[in-house]
Amino acid sequence: MAPRRGGGSYSGGSSSSSSSSSNSCSSTAFESEAAKVIIAFHALFFLVFCALFCVAAFKLIRSKQKGAAATIFNIVTYTLAECGLISTTLTRIINIVPNWFDTWANFLLIALIMIPICKRLVHGNRKIAKMVTIVHTIYVTLLGIVLLCGLAIWTHIIDARNVRGTRTNTVALAYNQRRLTTAYYVMAVVGMLMAAANMFFALARGHHLRRGILVPAIVLLILSSLGMTVLNLANNIIAYYFEVQYFQNGAATYYQSVEARLFLTYFFYAATFLMALLVASSKQLADTPSAGPVKHLPSQPRYNAVSQTQQVYRPYRSQAQTQQSNQ
Repeated sequence: MAPRRGGGSYSGGSSSSSSSSSNSCSSTAFESEAAKVIIAFHALFFLVFCALFCVAAFKLIRSKQKGAAATIFNIVTYTLAECGLISTTLTRIINIVPNWFDTWANFLLIALIMIPICKRLVHGNRKIAKMVTIVHTIYVTLLGIVLLCGLAIWTHIIDARNVRGTRTNTVALAYNQRRLTTAYYVMAVVGMLMAAANMFFALARGHHLRRGILVPAIVLLILSSLGMTVLNLANNIIAYYFEVQYFQNGAATYYQSVEARLFLTYFFYAATFLMALLVASSKQLADTPSAGPVKHLPSQPRYNAVSQTQQVYRPYRSQAQTQQSNQ
């Protein structure tokens, strides 16, 4: 659906259009500085994602598998392309898999923040929690539908251009796909703004949330999630609308931009996942006060005098004795 992380195509200093008949890397593989930096970033964040996956598995949250899988796909594909072992056409076809993994991992992280985390943060007020859950679930469902449509159209375009060789029939489809992709990333930014508003509301109303590590974790989650979605939107706009202008300014400037955006995209994604993990697994959320009706115990009867067990013993006096005492 979307361009690769950090920009459009990852063509380093060597050409990747040669045949795959060779059994070893070409002599020009990884000659450019950009090629070395890009694969180093992929390798670095693969280790970061593996570490996060171990932490997530320990915390019983397992949505990080797709991010690590996409990263290792990127490393293998980019290495083969740089070595000239696979052609440019085959590289684009193989890249369908990590693009699906990348985009769905990003979407699942957004869904994790908007539904379960926001619901738990406002759980003290049942009416607000129910409203937040319904609104966010509907919004995430629409976001997922737009994402699925965009990925399907993008995959069809890649298949038509690189497998069947029919470029003329995909021009109008590609134009609409770019608009649909941009709409998805705009909706993702709006969704994170909605989640940020709910998290700020929860911090303002929940006194039990304003202690310990939860406060900085929520603030960092808001900043990193907004940074992640805004950067994804910027990457999409640059790759689809300004990539030619960037490249015309010079190949060095273009690849520096690709490297910077690649690093920041992976960084914000890893930071968002880590903060979401800390917030979702916080024990402070279990201390959320319930907003249900309070059941009072039935009031005990009150006695004006002392209880019967504490009454002073008075001997029995007959009626005659009473009359004599009155006389």
